[in-house]
Amino acid sequence: MLQLLVARGELDVSGVARLMDCSLGTASQSLRMLNARGLLNVRRNGRHVFYRAGGDRSLPESALLLQAVVSALGKSGASIDALLKTLTAATHPRRQQILKWLRRPMRYGDLKARMRVSSAALTRHLQKLRARAFLDTKSGWYRLAWPADDLRKALLALAAR
Repeated sequence: MLQLLVARGELDVSGVARLMDCSLGTASQSLRMLNARGLLNVRRNGRHVFYRAGGDRSLPESALLLQAVVSALGKSGASIDALLKTLTAATHPRRQQILKWLRRPMRYGDLKARMRVSSAALTRHLQKLRARAFLDTKSGWYRLAWPADDLRKALLALAAR
């Protein structure tokens, strides 16, 4: 949907639903989620709600994230699935907290004590972050990986706030 709005400009919910071949409810919910993350601007005209790609001025990091997402979408051979996996790796609240804490390298036990979750849950979060190239592990220490692209840099900047 974000790619559609970048390409088409402003669209109302029914236009997005028609062009995405989805229900009005699905389009509306997805647009509200993108808007809640600061990636869309909203304009109301009577009963119609219009959306356009644009960073939320109250969330300065959202413009950086939007620019990185648009750039990733525009690259030839870009995979929407890979983009979504990268985005979802760093948007879960617990994974965001892990990324904040790992501004300094930590051992698993220290991270577990701070997270206060089961070992299985922490291990799942760490595996997801490592698989998406957000983490490095060496000699029992977890640390942030140097971001390889603008999208990961933007997501790490958001997590660090």
